[in-house]
Amino acid sequence: MIFELHIKDFILIDEEIIAFKDGLNIITGETGAGKSMILGAISLVLGAAASKDVIRAGCDQSYIKCVFEANAKANHEVASCGLPVDEDWLIISREINAKGKSVSRVNGQIVTLNTLKAITQHLLDVHGQFDNQALFLKDFQLRTLDAYGGMSLRTMKANLSVLYEQLHIQIEKREALVKANNDKDKQVDFLDFQLNEINAASLVLGEDEEIEKSFAYYANLEAIEHAFEAANVVFQGEFGDGILGVLSKLQMTLKQVERYDDQVKQFSSQLNEQFYLLEDLSRDMQHYGESLSVDPEKKYLLEQRLNEINKLKTKYGQDIQAILEYRDKLQEERDYYERIESELACLQKNIDAVQSEYDELASSLSILRKEAAQLFEKEVTSQLSELNMKAALFKVSISRLETRSATGIDDIVFMIATNPGQPLRPLKRIVSGGELSRLMLAIKIVMGGDDMTPTQIFDEIDAGISGITASVVGEKLHQLAKESQIICITHLPQIAVFADHHYCIQKQSDSKEVKTVVSAISGEEIISEIGRLVGGVSISESTSKHVLDMLQEAEKRK
Repeated sequence: MIFELHIKDFILIDEEIIAFKDGLNIITGETGAGKSMILGAISLVLGAAASKDVIRAGCDQSYIKCVFEANAKANHEVASCGLPVDEDWLIISREINAKGKSVSRVNGQIVTLNTLKAITQHLLDVHGQFDNQALFLKDFQLRTLDAYGGMSLRTMKANLSVLYEQLHIQIEKREALVKANNDKDKQVDFLDFQLNEINAASLVLGEDEEIEKSFAYYANLEAIEHAFEAANVVFQGEFGDGILGVLSKLQMTLKQVERYDDQVKQFSSQLNEQFYLLEDLSRDMQHYGESLSVDPEKKYLLEQRLNEINKLKTKYGQDIQAILEYRDKLQEERDYYERIESELACLQKNIDAVQSEYDELASSLSILRKEAAQLFEKEVTSQLSELNMKAALFKVSISRLETRSATGIDDIVFMIATNPGQPLRPLKRIVSGGELSRLMLAIKIVMGGDDMTPTQIFDEIDAGISGITASVVGEKLHQLAKESQIICITHLPQIAVFADHHYCIQKQSDSKEVKTVVSAISGEEIISEIGRLVGGVSISESTSKHVLDMLQEAEKRK
């Protein structure tokens, strides 16, 4: 329920804090005083589109805050959105600035409008002339009947929805398989072409790197030959004056004096070792350099192989590893096409089984709906009679849909005949605005706690009614208020006298400004306000007595 509505700088409202209470909360006021502003402010809290036009003249922004009593469904939604949860209170606010931008908060955290709507759907319902149009919608009619049908019906409906989803997924899979099977020949031909092209190459991991290395050798052979020629010149020299010749002379020099000094003898020995090593290196390098030559045929074969591999790389992958992995995927797809027909047969068997289970459950659900509809029809018709639609006959038409659906096989249509001798017809073709409001009220009363959000707001429930009918509507609203908090905006005294809590909206003005104020009234104020609704601005003694009689009569009927 709503505990508090705080409105600041909104249209003609300066700042008002309205403390709503349990039971039937009635809001009255003169035409143009601003009753619609209250509903407009609440609508913004519910996530309605915002406009800078709602900002009070001379102000920078409008601010609206609602404090609700928390409930399990709303808190579950709050938690699923990752927002802080309070077990007792749920605080929702909305700020609209001069640019028309708005900021919504739940428990102090900024949220999107979609999140706001998801949460507030569990907090309150608004029923106005436009909102009553939901009665015309088949989806609303179906949900209403199913809610009335009780937990067993709703559980069966939920199970049926799961089966339908399974069936839908499998049928989509079957359609994909059928399409793939139709394209099978063309796809298999193309897959075989790709597989044959890759397999014919007999690729080996790392082969491309080895070929590129060999190819680089041939490309740089001339430079290699020059390097070995230069090495030979260093070792031998052009006239025997290379490193080996110089070291040989040094050997002879040390040999002549080594007998005079042991250290010289050691140096001479070390030099001999290095000389023979260099001599062997020189000989090996000379022989290798002389063996360097180009094998034109091998080079050609390497070039052809490298071109073949590079061609496959451009088509199937950046290296041999990627090409081979792609080949494996092609083979898997090829195997898939070979399995399609057997998979189709298996899938169709599963579809048949689920369809059979669905049809059986849908038939059972249809039986429960028809049983619920009979009771629902009687109770709604009875309530309509009490709401002074004594000749009205309400029926629920249930026919079979041509196709399966997530909600079953039933086509639900609410039918009504408002006058004797009239045939039953869909609501949209029969009822007036006032009748539609009473029908919504009748349904809400019949539904009781099964279809109740904690707070119900009724606007224009009194459209097209007066007198005894209005008095009965007031009594029914009070009856409904035993199930949930009711806020009703009305201009009829016959409804207002049933209030548990009465709020009066007035427009005040001076030379500087006009503003709307909201006051909780009691005692003589209530008599005065209802007297105004009965007889106008001037309240006579007889009018006051009549109001007292109305209040006493309403108290007896509560």
